[in-house]
Amino acid sequence: MKKITLFVIVISLMAITSALIAGDKDYPQFKFGGRITMELIYENNMNDYTDFDEDTGAGNDAESYGRARADLNFKTMINDDICAVISTRFENGNGNKWLSFGKNYDSNGNDDGSKMQDTSPKLQEAYIGFKKLFFDGLNAEIGRKAYVYGAGNVMGDLDKVDGWRIGYKSDVFYVNFHYMLREQYPNYAMNETAVQYTIWGLNGGMDNLADMVDLNVYYWLNYMPMQDPDDAKEVVADMHSIFGARGEFSLMDDMLMPYAEFAVQFGANEKAAAGGDDYTYSGYMIDLGADFEKDLGNMAVDANLEIYMASGDDADTADEWEGWNGTGTGNHEVGYNDWNIANVGSAGLMMFNIGGGITPIENFRAGLNFFMFNDNSANYKVNGKEISGENMCNELDIDLSYDLAKKTCLYTTFAFVMPNKDYPGYGEDTAFGWCVGAQTKW
Repeated sequence: MKKITLFVIVISLMAITSALIAGDKDYPQFKFGGRITMELIYENNMNDYTDFDEDTGAGNDAESYGRARADLNFKTMINDDICAVISTRFENGNGNKWLSFGKNYDSNGNDDGSKMQDTSPKLQEAYIGFKKLFFDGLNAEIGRKAYVYGAGNVMGDLDKVDGWRIGYKSDVFYVNFHYMLREQYPNYAMNETAVQYTIWGLNGGMDNLADMVDLNVYYWLNYMPMQDPDDAKEVVADMHSIFGARGEFSLMDDMLMPYAEFAVQFGANEKAAAGGDDYTYSGYMIDLGADFEKDLGNMAVDANLEIYMASGDDADTADEWEGWNGTGTGNHEVGYNDWNIANVGSAGLMMFNIGGGITPIENFRAGLNFFMFNDNSANYKVNGKEISGENMCNELDIDLSYDLAKKTCLYTTFAFVMPNKDYPGYGEDTAFGWCVGAQTKW
């Protein structure tokens, strides 16, 4: 992966140098953009949607801290059809009061339980884009880039991937072919021995069909080679595919925007990493919802509704894994803790979200969101008690925001998370979180 990134940077520098030598008065063109976010946070019994119990130990009692993140983006237009893009991220992690976004991972890619993170710059993207390759409509990109399709349920920006994409786009439809390499936790741990796997993908669709529908159909294949536990000279494979489609609609002059997505996974693991038996993959993901916005002249209102279901594993089928895996790069975050519901594992998930907001004066919005999170596995028991299908927790968020300028805003969120004490790992105490922040873009 490092070789691909280095190749992109070298080629970009060569292309920019060539444009400068050629003396083109219009090129190269340089653009610099970014985003800075700063937050102050107070939490009581809040610990990433688990252990909501003030009596269970450190990390669950009241704490306050701050965090900051800066994303910097550099784009160079080499000519009308070729661009080079590099983006990087800085995050703070100074002591135990100023904590950074996300989690820290050890050299094996495992969450070490802290919220500290390496503060060195992280390369987010480094790629060359070709708007026109050989003929009109044919386009390509090579290098490190995050591809987000739809809501990020299947392909998102959880981890960056290195590779290439070649596509064709006409006035009617588009199609893309992807080849990507992904290392385990590439943004969090510099681990040369981390498991690397390949993602092949084909997706296509139509935008603004009949002036009301955006349609995307996709197929992704994940291939991860592993050493045969019985014969070190042999390589076995974990390979599963995802097939699905998403439609986004614009109705009533763009006031009502419903959407629907459905995907299934299938494939096989030739041998479990620890030497277990072969097993097959199955499972599904469904995302249904709608957004509503209405300008009433002196004020505006908005509402949202979403039902999300990802299959969990069935404890009675040892030779089949039904828990939704996706591609591993999905990133659909919800709620105060930014819970990524695109990768939920054996428990699966059934989520219900309803919310709304009002903009009583210009630039100020007040909103309310309710979430219900349920287990979606089958036949799982803990201490003899069936837990499949049980409620895990509910959440109520109050959001306030004010736009100081076109690209600068202040915001605050009050979150109340109410766990089900009978669900394994969840305490009985309601958790409270309060975040106040500021963000500016340019």
